[in-house]
Amino acid sequence: HIHAFQISVIALFAVFVYLLNRRYLETLATAERHEEELRAKLDEQERQLTEQHKTLERLRVAAELREQRDAIMQDLHDRVGSSLTTVLHRVRSANVSADETALLLQELEDDLRAISQPGNSEPPTLNALLAAIRHRMQRRLDHGAIRLHWQVDPFLPDAPLTSDQAKNLRLILSEALANAIRHANAGAITVRAEFDEGIAKLRIEDDGKGFDASKADRGRGLVGMRDRAILLKANFGVNENAPGGTVVTLDFPLRHSA
Repeated sequence: HIHAFQISVIALFAVFVYLLNRRYLETLATAERHEEELRAKLDEQERQLTEQHKTLERLRVAAELREQRDAIMQDLHDRVGSSLTTVLHRVRSANVSADETALLLQELEDDLRAISQPGNSEPPTLNALLAAIRHRMQRRLDHGAIRLHWQVDPFLPDAPLTSDQAKNLRLILSEALANAIRHANAGAITVRAEFDEGIAKLRIEDDGKGFDASKADRGRGLVGMRDRAILLKANFGVNENAPGGTVVTLDFPLRHSA
């Protein structure tokens, strides 16, 4: 009886160890299987995320290309379209001299060159931007015998404009001056600029015949000017019935010099 008891204990212990080991191996196998399944799911999710990332990247690039295309189209309209329309109208009506035709074509060439230049140059200050616009428009002013009264505060902030600010300001002011030169039959144009409590205040006025803004929005680029003013977070106004001509105002926030 004593030997049988000892043998039975050893046998039971062996069976217990076997069952415990088998259960452990089964649990380990189940854990490995679950780990493989989880790894497969993670790999699939990673693949899906990679595909989604590639899709989002393609969409982002496509959106940037659309924005660049729209910006180029807007630039072509604002800077080239009105000049080209003016040239065609005057040539067809035989109401343009050879010198004026050459001048208009030179402006078109300057506009196209400006649009095609890469936008990696250092943005100018407001004073520098205004000076560049004045220099560009001076030939047209001289040709049309239009006096220019330049009332720009020389102490405007000398902090550089952002690239977008410089671009939108250049196009708005160039369009306003071009409208006064081409359409107003003005004898004088006044450009004012001042800075007060974080706001740059620009004003372009002429002594011409004025116009009806409701009939000239498209022809004179006022829609584009207003859209660009929104991008500048600016207050934009056109007083087409001002006494003696047209007044264009543009007030926008501008950080002061550091």
